[in-house]
Amino acid sequence: MALCRRTFGTAAPVVFGWVYASHQVGAALMAFAAGLLRDHLGSYDSAWYLGGGLCLLAALLSSGARTGGADQPGSAAPRRRDQFCPMTPGRTRRTGFGVQGEAARW
Repeated sequence: MALCRRTFGTAAPVVFGWVYASHQVGAALMAFAAGLLRDHLGSYDSAWYLGGGLCLLAALLSSGARTGGADQPGSAAPRRRDQFCPMTPGRTRRTGFGVQGEAARW
């Protein structure tokens, strides 16, 4: 979540949801594929090798990802210092009904 927050700023919860959902779909597809491979080949060895190869591919693709972030100059989504730090002194709690007063400090 922190990586999504740093990279995508205020859109982080939506992006993290898509990352999580795609992870679950991939896990389900690989489990199904492993079962098919086991049925046809009689062993899980090929499924392990396929899974390991996919992990290596993902590692290579991840190493090329930019590490900038939403708080970098020129970014489309600038981030305030207190945006993800509700414990910052002098700030009031933000709720769905607006900003509450002094009694509702974090």
